[in-house]
Amino acid sequence: MDRVKRSKQSAIIIVLCGCLAAACYWALRNGFERSASGPEDTTEPSGKLVTGTSVVAGESTHLSRLQTLSSSDPGDQVEIEKQISEMTEAEVIAALEAIWTDDVTAPRNELAIQLLRRWAEQSPAAAATWISSRPETVSQVEGLRAVVAAWAASDLKGAAQWVRQLAGEQRISAIIAAGYEAAQNSPREALWLAAELPSSALRDDLIHNVVGQWVHNDTNAPLAWARQMPKSSLREQVFGSIAVSMSDSMPAMAASLAIDELPAGKQQNDAVISIVQRWAQQNGLEAAEWVQSFPEGPLREQAVENLVQLWADKSPEQAAAWVEQLGEGPFRDAALGALSQGAALTF
Repeated sequence: MDRVKRSKQSAIIIVLCGCLAAACYWALRNGFERSASGPEDTTEPSGKLVTGTSVVAGESTHLSRLQTLSSSDPGDQVEIEKQISEMTEAEVIAALEAIWTDDVTAPRNELAIQLLRRWAEQSPAAAATWISSRPETVSQVEGLRAVVAAWAASDLKGAAQWVRQLAGEQRISAIIAAGYEAAQNSPREALWLAAELPSSALRDDLIHNVVGQWVHNDTNAPLAWARQMPKSSLREQVFGSIAVSMSDSMPAMAASLAIDELPAGKQQNDAVISIVQRWAQQNGLEAAEWVQSFPEGPLREQAVENLVQLWADKSPEQAAAWVEQLGEGPFRDAALGALSQGAALTF
């Protein structure tokens, strides 16, 4: 009887063990399936998608981090650049759409401009099209320049072709941005871009910048390029910029260039005065000899005034001795006036 009882107990234990093993098997299997498919997603009443313990609110985590940083803080700026460099094109576009404003009274949005630079590195044509379609604001103008500059740095031909199809102020801003970017490595192309701008202080500054960098690297090439230009106000401006840029290291050659290549007029006068100012601080006596050789007239008197003022500031006794030996006349009067003015400023 006891033997039968023990047999029944053993059978029950075996059945229970089997059930327990089966339960463990199915539990483990379900666990692996959930792990492979990811955590279960649920939606909060707020509309935020909850994934495990993190909340995704429909915006890039990079943007969330960027909005906690300040571009005026050098430490934060490093982190801003790092975050932006890691963003995909889709993230950049989403971030721009989230923070951009077409309010014309809004201040410059530095973060948006940095995002636009990143987008231009990824897809310059798309970035250029997007920013050019926005209403003109402070950020839009700065953003357009940033995109064009980034595009020109990697593909000057493509950027130049695109900016030429723009109109009005956008075209001017874009050409200037491309010109400055091209100045160091492609000065000829930069000057051709400048030639397409209407005459203005902005064009003058661009030409002077391009020529200055070009002359610094190679004196002969810009001269040869300028000499093949047709006679025009632009040609005069280029020669004037070349002469002024050369005067820092070769004032005598710059002086000859200004006299030989530039016709009498405002462009020549401006170049001559700029050369005198630079030469006077290097070698006052040489500059004085050049100025003294000018024909009588307003330019000669204006040049000697600039010469003596700067020369006297550096070598007052030498400048005074030179003025003292001048013959009577308007030239000496102008020099004495400049010398007296310099002496008055000293006290």
